[in-house]
Amino acid sequence: MAEFISIEKNKYKIIGTLTEEDINRINTFKNRTTLILDNTVGLSSKLISKIKSNRVVFSIKGGLDYDTKQKYKAQNYIDRTFVSPSGLKNIIKYFEYNESLIDPNWNEFEKAMFLYNALVVDMEYAKDYEKIQSKGTTERSLNGILYGKLVCAGFAQVYKEMLDRVGIKNYYQNQKDVHAFNIIEIDGKKYGVDVTWDNNDKKNNNGRCGFGRFANDPEFYTRYGHQLYTEEFTFDSEEEWETTIFYDPDEEIYDLSILNMDQLNEYYSHIAAKINSRKTFRYNFQSLPLEIKNRCLPVDIVELRLKQEATQEYPIVAIIDFLKKRNALQVDSQLVDAFSRRKGYLLDMGNTDGKYKYGINLALIGLDNYKIDRDGTITFDDGNEKRHSTIWGTFTNFSNIPQEELNTLYNTLNKYLNQYLNNYISNIVNNLDTLLVNYEYKPNEWDLDRAIENSNIYSKLAIITNSRDYLLKIGMSNQEVDNIIQKITTKHNEIHKPYEKTINQKEQDLDFLSGIFNDLNMIWQTIEYDLQKQITEKEFISLYNNVDYMIQLFEKYITIAGNKKFKFEEYNISKEDLQQLLNKVIQDYQKKKMLNKSVEVEETQKFRNV
Repeated sequence: MAEFISIEKNKYKIIGTLTEEDINRINTFKNRTTLILDNTVGLSSKLISKIKSNRVVFSIKGGLDYDTKQKYKAQNYIDRTFVSPSGLKNIIKYFEYNESLIDPNWNEFEKAMFLYNALVVDMEYAKDYEKIQSKGTTERSLNGILYGKLVCAGFAQVYKEMLDRVGIKNYYQNQKDVHAFNIIEIDGKKYGVDVTWDNNDKKNNNGRCGFGRFANDPEFYTRYGHQLYTEEFTFDSEEEWETTIFYDPDEEIYDLSILNMDQLNEYYSHIAAKINSRKTFRYNFQSLPLEIKNRCLPVDIVELRLKQEATQEYPIVAIIDFLKKRNALQVDSQLVDAFSRRKGYLLDMGNTDGKYKYGINLALIGLDNYKIDRDGTITFDDGNEKRHSTIWGTFTNFSNIPQEELNTLYNTLNKYLNQYLNNYISNIVNNLDTLLVNYEYKPNEWDLDRAIENSNIYSKLAIITNSRDYLLKIGMSNQEVDNIIQKITTKHNEIHKPYEKTINQKEQDLDFLSGIFNDLNMIWQTIEYDLQKQITEKEFISLYNNVDYMIQLFEKYITIAGNKKFKFEEYNISKEDLQQLLNKVIQDYQKKKMLNKSVEVEETQKFRNV
């Protein structure tokens, strides 16, 4: 068994080789967990294929040892180490294929040359890397094997891993933000090799590897991209340029040896037959469905699924808002009110930026000429001109839009809404048992994914508990409805009871209210509904910090599970307690907003630097 050393919450460094018993443990992880390995030595694709959990991601450090080298502690380097279990299984299959062709009688030079040739022939330089689902990371990592496309950082990382697995000592080096390459060590001597250059040269060798950059360059460290230093030019007082050289403190310039052509030819002659008979290995990853790509790349599948679900549902919120503002909503009010319990969650999770970030194309319901734009405007395109109407105010250019056209739009939207909401509630009822099984409450144990999942389920269950009359209206009996609501209530009480024992009533009430008052999007929408107008962020913060107004607002509009009206006096806290809670929520909101801006600036700068 391997040793799991806890680095921090949900992050372990793995010492030793993983076993089936370790895999069984990994499959029990409920939080997203990072497993840090030095390399893949000893791992087989068969073993990794037994990982069924979508809660784990591997960090294969390889040449990017962020524990010992300062420059690799930057997030863009750490990101290159991540691989998903599905991706790692396929990456190791590529390694195993090449390892299976190695003759055990070959010496280390011959093994290194054979693997070098395989990488040159199988992979392409990722000139079109912007088409790879990666944000500039996949082609610089082991994951580039899946696409068959790498850049220099990826070539050097993959080659190091191939050599590590067959026991050949080697080093990954890079001239920061310029180029990456390898140094191999055989019989105590070190040699410079550059897979990338030979990959680029293969077009001049009929697609074959010419080994022009394999251990035979006497000027290796003087080449552009191999110079492990940066230069700074300054203008001195005598109007002459001065050059200052800064060596990379994380890199060592080794005393390199070289192979002469006779040596290279001799080694090649021993492996030529295998090279000529070897079949090219390449995954056709680019053509696979996005769902499979996501599973094979180190993306957060749970978060991605929840965001996609929320984004797909959000058009319903936009349509409801539009019809409400035009006094044209003709769907059962309880049905609409029940769905609104989920609105705050959708605003938080969907790609909406609080409104309609990407716009909503109404072609999904047959309205090819209409679109709800990101600014809350609906666009009518009759082929000759585009006319707009705003959700939040009066129509602009409204007089030339025929009433018949508007009525058709209203009727189509109402019909679609009615059918959608009916099916939505039916699906929740039909899948109620599954939702209840997955509904948990362990705030001290959860990561963000688990908390989001719980909010997702809670908001769906709230729709049902607030739809009693509607469920009766569609033909369910009183007993059936009571049983459904009782199931939800029982589960809610069951999962909260263990937690309630550990805190006093005041702390419990503050914890509960914190969850409600943290839903800023829902509260913002409720305030605008109460005022019947759109408000600015500054106005929202001012009203949110008014504890008397917030109590009045919640008691007027907010219901808790079981269709119970919010009553402030039922909670064991004072107005001062609530005011402190409101102040903290706003402070956290403003800090997060400033942090997001800072990260956006930083990421933009990183992209420019690369």
